Amino acid sequence: MKNIIKEMIEKAIWYYEQIDRVDEAYELIRFVRDLIREFAETINCPSNWRDIGTELVAEYKDNSWVFDELELWNYV
Repeated sequence: MKNIIKEMIEKAIWYYEQIDRVDEAYELIRFVRDLIREFAETINCPSNWRDIGTELVAEYKDNSWVFDELELWNYV
C-alpha cells in the first residue's frame, strides 16, 4: 500500500512541477491525504498501513508542497 501511495504522490508532484496541471495535482494529493488519514484512524487497519503517514514525514520533509498538502505535521 505504501508503494501505491508513493506512486500517487510522485504523480501529483509530476503534475504540479513538470506539466503545470495544478488542478489534477491537488485532486490527486487530496485523495492521498484522505487515504493516509483514514488508515491512521481505522483501528482494524494493518499496522504498517496506519504508520504510512509517519513514514512519509521522513521522505517528504524537504518538499514543502507535499508536506503541507498531506498535512504531514499531524504525523510528526
